[in-house]
Amino acid sequence: MVVIYAEKSSLAKEIAHALGAGKRIPLESEPTVGYYEFTFNGEQAVLCHGVGHLAQLVPAKLYDEKYAEWDLSVFPCIPDVFRAAPKAATLNCLKLVKSFFDKADWLINATDPDREGELIFTYVCDVCKCNKPFKRVWIEDLTEKKIRSAFANLKSPADRLSNTADGNANDLRLAARARDITDWLIGINLTVAATKKYGNSDIKNKLLTIGRVQTATINMVVEREKAILSFTKTPFWKLTATFTARNGKFEASYEQGNFTDKTAAMAALNDCNGKNGVVSSIETKHKTEAASLLYKNSGNQGDDKYKPRRNNKKPDKQYNRCL
Repeated sequence: MVVIYAEKSSLAKEIAHALGAGKRIPLESEPTVGYYEFTFNGEQAVLCHGVGHLAQLVPAKLYDEKYAEWDLSVFPCIPDVFRAAPKAATLNCLKLVKSFFDKADWLINATDPDREGELIFTYVCDVCKCNKPFKRVWIEDLTEKKIRSAFANLKSPADRLSNTADGNANDLRLAARARDITDWLIGINLTVAATKKYGNSDIKNKLLTIGRVQTATINMVVEREKAILSFTKTPFWKLTATFTARNGKFEASYEQGNFTDKTAAMAALNDCNGKNGVVSSIETKHKTEAASLLYKNSGNQGDDKYKPRRNNKKPDKQYNRCL
């Protein structure tokens, strides 16, 4: 039996539809969790899903009780081996997934095509103590044709994943683990340090969270806001010229950019005004572009013509127009 694991129900639904997996079988105790039973390439198959992350790195106090009180004299906490444990909120889902992993002969990792997806699958296998062989399905587009094509071209862990992604599943797993451990080390240790040193004791439960991405991003926002508040308008001069050629006229800008000094701009203008220009080089490119695929709701997000707040309404409107 092969077990296909998707990281969320919506992805499992798309895969099930493309592979003809039939109806979803919900878990009686928790209907938001479910699975599909069908035949994949002549073999019994189960398609199950997670709810995002089903496991995560354990907190510092589970390595040693001395870290529980946030005593700066015992920090930083840098474990020799990092451990993952199930998340309490998704334990029922994990139990269902484990029951299928235990019965499987091999697995297919159908999580999202990125490091985070690889990490999700890796941690699920870790906490389920599953060492079954697996292959990676690299789904970059949720159209039926693309999903079926991806399942027809399953990747071994050492195979290059795609033309648009460097490395293989093993590389991606190591990169994902390294990033998650880095996030843990920075988040746990610096949050403790910042809270204990700079937290306001007058405010109950005041927590100053530090994160590898969070803190850097907040700093960018703050610096940008400071730049906006302190902005002073500075005049500049742009030099453009109209050239007349055999095939017509065209406009060009000064190659060294704008001028902050009007005198320098006028000097450059007087130096070239009324003189003949020389075309020093011509670059011509011939490109062939394939016709774009039909619009899908996820693709509309990146199109300026369709703002996110309109996306949910647009497909219904288009459908009704065709009736």
